Amino acid sequence: MQRMLQTLRSEIDRIDGQIIELLARRFAVTRQVGQLKAHHALPAVDAERESAQQLRYEQLARANGLDPALVTGLFRDIIAAVVRQHGEAITPERPGSSQPPRSRKDHGNER
Repeated sequence: MQRMLQTLRSEIDRIDGQIIELLARRFAVTRQVGQLKAHHALPAVDAERESAQQLRYEQLARANGLDPALVTGLFRDIIAAVVRQHGEAITPERPGSSQPPRSRKDHGNER
């Protein structure tokens, strides 16, 4: 039983690693989208696309026997992080500074 449990846990660990690698790839691509939007002065949020994607995530969840609320919740968090990333890419440099704008997590951490 212990060997089987360890085998299953190892498989979960491999899958988790793949999920993280895919998430990193997704963020790399969305970073390019953000740069393209910034270059063309497009808004960070595309509500029409987000709405279409929401429906797509629900359909994919159902097709794979998953709870649509779980899947859409995960993607809502991912999309929120991407929109923040796009907003930071679109925000111009701070006046009088040669440094790019700080991320939200850096705000309030003045030294």
